[in-house]
Parts: sequence; C-alpha cells; structure tokens
Amino acid sequence: MLILSKGHAYILLYVILSDLGYFHYSELNNYGKPNVFLQCHPNLNIPGVFFPSGSLGQGLSGSVGMALTNRKLNNDCKIYVVLIIDYNNFQLDGATDDIMHIPNLTNIFTNNGFYIEDINGHEYKEVDKAIIIDVKKTLAILCRTTKGKEISFMENNNEFHSSYLIDKDYNKAIAELEIR
Repeated sequence: MLILSKGHAYILLYVILSDLGYFHYSELNNYGKPNVFLQCHPNLNIPGVFFPSGSLGQGLSGSVGMALTNRKLNNDCKIYVVLIIDYNNFQLDGATDDIMHIPNLTNIFTNNGFYIEDINGHEYKEVDKAIIIDVKKTLAILCRTTKGKEISFMENNNEFHSSYLIDKDYNKAIAELEIR
C-alpha cells in the first residue's frame, strides 16, 4: 500500500496503479477531466487508493494511524512510513520564506525522532538510494528541488504552481526539455 500525501501529485500513483492492473492504462488519458474517476486529487472510489490525501501532510498521520491500528489488532504486517519532502522553497501562495520562514528543516525532523536523508531531489539515483535505507526510525527524505527546473519561463516561477500550460507554452517547455 502506498499513501501519497501530496494529492496533486497523484498522477504518479495513478500510473503505478494502472501498471498493477487496478484500471486500464487508457484511463490516464482522462485524468482531471470533468465526470471521470481520475481527478487531480484522489478519492476512495479510485481502485487502489486507500487514503484520499486531503491537506498536504495528512498522509503521515494517516499512515501512522494505520500502523497503530494494525499493531492493536495484532495483524502480522509491517508498515513503513517514509516522508518525502519536495523542498523547492515555494508553496501555493509564494516563496516559503515570505510566508513562513523555516530556519533548518533537517534539525526539526531530527529533533523529533526522524532519520533524515538530505538529497538532490532531481537525481533519481539519490532518491532510489534514500528510499531503501534500513532504519529503525521514521525516514524523512528531504528532496531539494527547483520548481520548474530546466524550463526557462517556469523555473522558480510560482505562477505555474497550479495552472495549465497553453499550447504555445507547452510546446516551448517540451522543446527545452528535449534539448537537454
């Protein structure tokens, strides 16, 4: 079971669920369209979704609740809680430091009992390596990223946080990504 707390990134989980046979891959073509079941935020009506996300961060409390429930019921299972933080210094309303400055996120998690890996979130090998670390504490992976990386008009531009690209911008973005 995978619980993805960042609901607006659920397209990633939808692809995985499709690969696992929960629904046909062609359903991904309808993602986010009105009156279809693959919406931008998940719900429990989607096959394979066991936690609907809600506000960012609620996946952590939901996962811990599921782990405690299984312990109380003496279920013979293991639940691994891995917190992956996309740390790109922005949120919906602007730059994180302008809204709520957080001086040292690594220390905050370490001081609260987490084992933390601080990595470059754009390097897939670093992400893979961090996810398989065997620790006795809850693992938090701090993925330092750049919003809109390598797309000239989107990089560190929060205007694109929750908007769609028009065809002209989409084509320009694809062309820039293909060059690299």
